[in-house]
Amino acid sequence: MSGALSARVMIVDENRDVSTTLGVLLELHGAVVEVHDDGHVALTRIDAFQPVVVLIDLGMPRMD
Repeated sequence: MSGALSARVMIVDENRDVSTTLGVLLELHGAVVEVHDDGHVALTRIDAFQPVVVLIDLGMPRMD
């Protein structure tokens, strides 16, 4: 596929519909994606997943 991604992308957003849809779109273009709806959980996964890009919702409950 032309223009395919090969990046590890972490998406952090409490809106699961948005984050899951974005994750699926990125996976269709070749990215390896991890989706989390909790900032604290995402922080515990950073070292193991080692994303190249992190897309974060800045106004999340419990953690901004």
